Amino acid sequence: MNHWKHLLLPLAFWLTGGLVDCLGLPPVSAQPLELEVTAPPHKGEPDIHPGFTIRPMTGGLSFPAPTVSTHVTTTISGLIVRTSVSQTFHNPSSEWAEGIYVFPLPEQAAVDHLRMRIGERVIEGMIQERAEAKKTFEQAKRKGQRAGLLEQERPNVFTASVANLAPGEPIIVEIEYQDTVRYDQGRFSLRFPTVVGPRYIPGTPLSESEAQPQDTGAGWAVDTDQVPDASRITPPVQHPGQGPINPLTLQIDLEPGFLLDRVESPTHPIHVETDSNGRTRITLTNSSTFADRDFELAWTPQASHEAQTQLFLEEHGGDTFGMLFFLPPQLTEAGPGPRPREVIFVIDTSGSMAGASLVQAKAALKLAVSRLTPNDRFNIIQFNSVTKELFPKALAVNPRSIQHAVSYVEALQAEGGTEMLPAVVQALSHQEKEEEVFLRQVIFMTDGLIGNEEELFATLHRLLGQTRFFTVGIGSAPNGHVMRKAAQQGRGT
Repeated sequence: MNHWKHLLLPLAFWLTGGLVDCLGLPPVSAQPLELEVTAPPHKGEPDIHPGFTIRPMTGGLSFPAPTVSTHVTTTISGLIVRTSVSQTFHNPSSEWAEGIYVFPLPEQAAVDHLRMRIGERVIEGMIQERAEAKKTFEQAKRKGQRAGLLEQERPNVFTASVANLAPGEPIIVEIEYQDTVRYDQGRFSLRFPTVVGPRYIPGTPLSESEAQPQDTGAGWAVDTDQVPDASRITPPVQHPGQGPINPLTLQIDLEPGFLLDRVESPTHPIHVETDSNGRTRITLTNSSTFADRDFELAWTPQASHEAQTQLFLEEHGGDTFGMLFFLPPQLTEAGPGPRPREVIFVIDTSGSMAGASLVQAKAALKLAVSRLTPNDRFNIIQFNSVTKELFPKALAVNPRSIQHAVSYVEALQAEGGTEMLPAVVQALSHQEKEEEVFLRQVIFMTDGLIGNEEELFATLHRLLGQTRFFTVGIGSAPNGHVMRKAAQQGRGT
């Protein structure tokens, strides 16, 4: 069921309405339209704009549009997730325009369908290589055809472009994808991202000769030598003080394959209803919910000494396909005690962690430190624009070192940029080969909102050694791609 994943990563979708005369669109210049990019000074705060970006088809400056609504329908069968995301675009201007919307999807999602609804018309998307899809889209746009393009910027960041939106006209773009459920220590979970958080963009801005105008996005950041596509992954955001935007509705049909103990969401109030066939429907309790944080759903099976199995069947194209789900016993005998650990806690104290994010991170860090055993040793590293260590090297756990650590954590403040690489290098240093009795672990706490993630992964691969690297996503919309892949590179979770 997940065979699309490897096929679609380098590809893009395009769709076009065709039949220009029937659609009654105005003539459009045959010359390529350059994107108007208005960026703040390098490494400054992002401009605060609501909604998605509108650009007139006749040229001129881009401007924010106020209304985008999102409806999510998800079906979960065992470990397989099938999701449909329906997004409504609206052109509030009096001119024909192009709408550009940068949005997140789960980092392991395999997108396999794209369609556009204009009134009663339904137009199906086609899969092409990215460069070819973009060329086809631009040709259709210049001809005055309604056209849509879906591009993948990161494993968890996509751009949807819809050309030739009529004044006041709504267009619905539907995306379907497959994903898998996460399972960790007896708990199943699913996360649906709803917003692309502002990312820290390091590096030097590209010169006019280095930049590629045809690839420039409409984001608030300029492209740099370290993040050459920064303008495509930094969509406009609105400050919470200006009120909510982008209304969100969500419905999940859960068929877990086992008896449920509980279903909960740590992020949103939900309504849970289970029918006589064991299928559970989850909806948002609050009808006025907005896309301002990730949605997470978690469910746990009833504990049992026995294994549980379930056969899922599906009819497609006249054939029947089956998937056998097997859940091991949840109640087992206790194993031997844990090995002594050397734990290096790394906490992000950059400006993006200000407010509730840092409060959460500090509380989690103090709790983790309090659970260390006398056989362990530890250290704490904080990073923003600079990297600092609590101790010169990891110290043994005792009342004095714990109290010192708690006081240090309570005094942390959020400021500066997100220079993550020096902190990773520092955390992976001081690996003493002769002391193999200690299990060395790095616990990395961050929102992951950076643009140079590939450099981070390469550094992890080079310096990891015998250390295991674990990530803890902090905040309402952490970068799940960075969290998951860094943990995979580091043999952690």
